[in-house]
Amino acid sequence: MNKNNELSLKLRKFHAAKKKKTCDELYRRIGFNLKDATHYNLEELIQVGNNLQTRIDFENPKFEEIDDTQSFLDSDLLHELFMNCSESCCFVYSQNCRDCGMYRIETKAGIPYLLNLAKSDYQETCYLIDEEFKYYIIVNYLKNECVYDIQLRLAR
Repeated sequence: MNKNNELSLKLRKFHAAKKKKTCDELYRRIGFNLKDATHYNLEELIQVGNNLQTRIDFENPKFEEIDDTQSFLDSDLLHELFMNCSESCCFVYSQNCRDCGMYRIETKAGIPYLLNLAKSDYQETCYLIDEEFKYYIIVNYLKNECVYDIQLRLAR
């Protein structure tokens, strides 16, 4: 790791330590049970992100928009994943809290919170990464349009 990357990582960790409590409160506020989740720190998030870059097809995402009054069950993409995820686990984090790390949780427990997490996040974006890198979900809340933009990217 070069000196610039080391400094950047140290700064990100410093900022994360200051806002970890705020980020945990965000998760609690949307009903996410932190007791059922395992916290992964920033370095672990970076490692998962590096694996993601080599294992997921970023060229051909599937897109869907749903109204912000709808549930994750109204999303064809999220509903299908929810129904087929069995006992798998995933990593969940929001854009604003990414420096604080991410949470590993059962996928069936994580998917229902994605819409509220995106809507409640300061930057209005959240992510779910399948632990086995079979898929990657990005949910953006488009406040001006009152819709969720859902993107699903599959393994190569």
